[in-house]
Amino acid sequence: MPQTIMELPGKCTGCGACYGVCKEKAIRYQLNEKGFYEAELNEERCIRCGQCARVCYKNPVNRGSYDLRQIKEVYAAQSREKRVVKQSTSGGIAYELAKQVLLNGGRVMGTGYNYESRRAETVIIDHPEQLKSLQGSKYLQSNTADNIQRLISEMEKDKERNYIVFGTPCQIFGISKAAEMKHFRDRMLLVEVFCHGVPSYLLWDNYLSDQEKAGKISYKVNKVSFRDKRYGWGIYTLSVHSANKTVYSTSDSCDFYKVYFDHIALHEACFQCNLRKYESSADIRLGDFWGPRYANRKDGISAVVILSERGYNLWNQVHSKLAIYGKHKISECINYQSTHNYYVNNSQMKLFYQLINENRLSLKSIRRQYRKGFSRKKRMVLFLKDLVSQLPIPIKVLLKKVLNRLNYKGKISDEG
Repeated sequence: MPQTIMELPGKCTGCGACYGVCKEKAIRYQLNEKGFYEAELNEERCIRCGQCARVCYKNPVNRGSYDLRQIKEVYAAQSREKRVVKQSTSGGIAYELAKQVLLNGGRVMGTGYNYESRRAETVIIDHPEQLKSLQGSKYLQSNTADNIQRLISEMEKDKERNYIVFGTPCQIFGISKAAEMKHFRDRMLLVEVFCHGVPSYLLWDNYLSDQEKAGKISYKVNKVSFRDKRYGWGIYTLSVHSANKTVYSTSDSCDFYKVYFDHIALHEACFQCNLRKYESSADIRLGDFWGPRYANRKDGISAVVILSERGYNLWNQVHSKLAIYGKHKISECINYQSTHNYYVNNSQMKLFYQLINENRLSLKSIRRQYRKGFSRKKRMVLFLKDLVSQLPIPIKVLLKKVLNRLNYKGKISDEG
């Protein structure tokens, strides 16, 4: 008998592909008690066809098509349009790729932010003016299910139109498997991002609530940027705009980012995810070009890893619209991405969810509570970081440049 999602080992990534391919509507897709989108089987509707298992990353027989460690080179690039670079998380390459597909008569599927629901959601667009809503990273899990279903339906009806799809590696994996099963993978250009993992919506909701209670924002938020470049590309800055109020928080002083980088509120499926590390089913992988070579750039440089012939074809079409700074060894990029496993103490994680679900403490208080369980060495490092976070922004920017020089000294020549 075919496997179903209920019989597959491991945590559901929430990619939504199983929901998209199930014609019996036997799969529910919703936020669970920990604040993550998750697929759940409705046994009464299931006919045991096994299609959900065919697209699921948890299925041991399913693996990605490429290993990033086998790729020799990575491009460092940036859009030639300064406006595009400014509004993008790094170099604006995703914007240029998407725009080219639209100009070719295709459609774009990517992640926007719904200001009514306060959730990231996957949407499909067909006009360049709509691209702005997709620009910038959303460090949240995107609600994908309905639009994956729509994507499959549209591609089954229209046999000519091409699509470019942007997402996290697990989302792209599921969509790739669904497209292969439906025999239209050749009409899709799949672009994934280097992924740190996705945090719980309980964390995001609590952060916004704390800002409201402090009078820093009103409930009606009209713009969110998770990587605002107000203080430069390398300084993670979360900006939230509402009415006449705006709050800017750098990652070292932002409770949302502090908990996020503690990994205490990450989806457990992200902890040891091979897709987040080296495995891929995409045509292109994009990210920030971290590392020594571009460490002190303020504008943003993208890392572009091209994985397939389809990826190269589109890359060649946008080549003239880009400033390409060179091709480098893949190690210069991938060694500075979040490709390691995460390990979190289960009791500390349990305490975090217990406290945040009680909805009586601020995020700062919750963070102080669970950090008591960290080792003395780790608590000392975090204490020093908290002290640095009190410095004025210009001093922190200067300090980061100095640290970059010290950390990366000599590494450029060693690596390439």
